[in-house]
Amino acid sequence: MNFNPSGEYLDKKREADAIRKDIAAAREIISEGILRYKKKKLRARSKKQAAGMNVFDVLKEYADKTEMHRLMDLWDAREQYINEFGKFQDRVTDMLQQAI
Repeated sequence: MNFNPSGEYLDKKREADAIRKDIAAAREIISEGILRYKKKKLRARSKKQAAGMNVFDVLKEYADKTEMHRLMDLWDAREQYINEFGKFQDRVTDMLQQAI
């Protein structure tokens, strides 16, 4: 049996191929955006860390243990943006991954 695709079939195939190509391009753009965003966030965090290398020394000055624990909890909450694989992740990156 000889398969001879019709013109309508070929048009649909070209359109589907073009859509696949556009989806791939969109994924690449979003992935690059995610990478730039993560680098920006991590760079800002690294600068803050470098500026305050003795950040925990300040906690020794607190006589009030409740305040010290509150600050430690804030520090822990800041670290929640690093996932179990050591990668930066937050709501923005989650939304962009969902968009892909």
